[in-house]
Amino acid sequence: MSTQNDTPEMGRFLRQIVENYLEEGQFESGIAILDQMRSPDHKPSIIHILHLIFISLHSSLHDTRLDESGTEPAYDSTALLLQSPRKIVKQSKSALILSPNTIVAAQRLLFSFISTNSPSDIAAALPHYPENEIRRQVSTEGETGARFGFDYFDSPIYNQSSALMNSRSVWEILKAGYTRRAMQVFGTPKARGKGKQSLKARGLGRESSFNTSAELEELDVVGEDSWFLLEWLVELFEKDAEIVQAQGLETFSSIT
Repeated sequence: MSTQNDTPEMGRFLRQIVENYLEEGQFESGIAILDQMRSPDHKPSIIHILHLIFISLHSSLHDTRLDESGTEPAYDSTALLLQSPRKIVKQSKSALILSPNTIVAAQRLLFSFISTNSPSDIAAALPHYPENEIRRQVSTEGETGARFGFDYFDSPIYNQSSALMNSRSVWEILKAGYTRRAMQVFGTPKARGKGKQSLKARGLGRESSFNTSAELEELDVVGEDSWFLLEWLVELFEKDAEIVQAQGLETFSSIT
């Protein structure tokens, strides 16, 4: 039995404020705003949780560049400070960067949501197995829009984030190289104003975690940068189990 409740989703106006930052690639600012809006009176948008998960799967030890240079270091931050203000602004706008502070902020916010909101509301962003008929029906509706219960917006990592729900299970997300495989399937994100990702990517066809070959079976069960997500999943499941046990319903989590 589910522990879902009737808590409404964060309103469109509040979601738009967060998404304005995400669309500009200002991920750390968007995360900070989302944290300020966190409340037990409304549940977070599924696509916002998916963005947090995708961001949290990157290394918190160094800057990660997401656009044309892939995971290459973006630039020497110390050297950049010696440049003119105009060059600093130009460089920062031309690259999509995930800084260690951004990664840590995303990870902290995911844990914070567990203390604020219902685990089942958060787990709605996770892939489920076996896939139920209602979820299968929803996943085939429309080209964009409320395909998984959330609207499309022009985030440079929208496709990579929303594809998390298309994995065969949460354990596929934990495997080494998940973010790299996402980039291979959907292409590297582009900075604001440099073009959108293809409609094919937006279509979110069933990729089965991007790879069904024997190569996937040889990957580490938990990637080097995925241990945080494993800890978060365990806490999420344990919190849900506590709730259902308190309700006298089951002795295990209903969202696993």
